[in-house]
Amino acid sequence: MASELWNQLVCYSGLILVIWILYGSLWRLFLSPLSKFPGPKLAAWTLRYEFYFDVVKDGGGHYVWEIEKMHKKYGPVVRINPYELHFNDPEFYEEIYAGGNRERDKYAWQTSSGDSAQAMGFTIKHQHHRLRREALNPYFSKLSVLRLESRINDHVRRLCGRLEEYRLSQQPVNLTLAYLALTMDIITDYSFGKSSDMLEKKFTAKWKDTIAIIMRNTSVINHFSWLPRLMDKAPAFLAKALADVSALLDLKKDIQNQVRLVLAKPPNAKVDTIGSIDSPPLF
Repeated sequence: MASELWNQLVCYSGLILVIWILYGSLWRLFLSPLSKFPGPKLAAWTLRYEFYFDVVKDGGGHYVWEIEKMHKKYGPVVRINPYELHFNDPEFYEEIYAGGNRERDKYAWQTSSGDSAQAMGFTIKHQHHRLRREALNPYFSKLSVLRLESRINDHVRRLCGRLEEYRLSQQPVNLTLAYLALTMDIITDYSFGKSSDMLEKKFTAKWKDTIAIIMRNTSVINHFSWLPRLMDKAPAFLAKALADVSALLDLKKDIQNQVRLVLAKPPNAKVDTIGSIDSPPLF
């Protein structure tokens, strides 16, 4: 009896899956509001068409060139996947990049590449994004940035000192890594109240490689949005074996620890972290 019930369950599940695939295919190809726009039928049917060009073919990153070919064949507006249209028409620029008085929600699929759903840049809804952005606007106003000049100069002087060390020792210096260290120190000092002090350490390619890995795998993460969360939960050695983004994971944990420290303090207590640093008020 149990075996018969199991077989029936499998059959019904398979039938439901087939019906779901058929209905989804019918909707995407013929009933969707996007079905009237030109483009490859395979691209309209499945995201795996985009996945092939951006991940599989010749190391990935080729879909942008495939889209260019589509425009040459189909015209200024083409359907590039089941959910997207791509425009190659300068006259449509103002419609896509509308001003702040016109609401534009972010495309949820493009924000799935990571576990930063609470970050401003990953906020989907227009009004919710505006609330988060307005909370940060004072920190990046022209006046606030001008008040940062002395602190930026301090970091620049540190960079000049390090370059002088390399000159005196007659050792070559990778300027890409040097300027990356300068940028990271300025950003972390201002944003988190605690500099990463990369200028005080040996210039390494760890952060540069981390950024390159993230950019190189953005397409993969878009298609498999659960990967970053899996890596975040995985043991450090496994995450490193899959993709060495330990620098990013360490920064994330450091920020989380700073936030916990701030939240654990009494409301008016001074802490040497986010929002309270040993320097004159910036705003």
